Amino acid sequence: EHGHQNLPEYSFELYNISIYRPEHVLPTVFFVRDNLVYPLTVEKYSADTVVASGAMKKGDVVVLKSAFYPGWTANGASTISVGNMNGIQLQSDTDSIAFTFDPLDYKIGVFLTLCGIILLAALIIKRNRVQEYLSKLSVSEPVSARKNRKKSKP
Repeated sequence: EHGHQNLPEYSFELYNISIYRPEHVLPTVFFVRDNLVYPLTVEKYSADTVVASGAMKKGDVVVLKSAFYPGWTANGASTISVGNMNGIQLQSDTDSIAFTFDPLDYKIGVFLTLCGIILLAALIIKRNRVQEYLSKLSVSEPVSARKNRKKSKP
């Protein structure tokens, strides 16, 4: 009402707006070793690819802080759900990990969409031939009446 934010505990204020910065937030990509969380350095971050680097050992669980969905892979292997996030247990020592999102249902959707577009284009291009074919198929009496008529004749 008076134009002032009134958070009781805030980290800093910017243009009269109180901003709270939580102290304990998980990093974007991290690994867990001996029940301790270690952050990784993010080298590349996009909607479908996250590349991170750090000293990871066999048995570490590497986690990408994004919602789990089938189709995420880490260094070519499918990820598992770690809580609500994508993760993988390393099978060997590595200095870099690449998470990529390439779901099968997306590929199927693209394929079906392209098939629909091609079919629609073919129908538009060949619409005269399609109309002629459909007009040849039209009948003046119902199919059931024709069947009954054929059966009743000796």
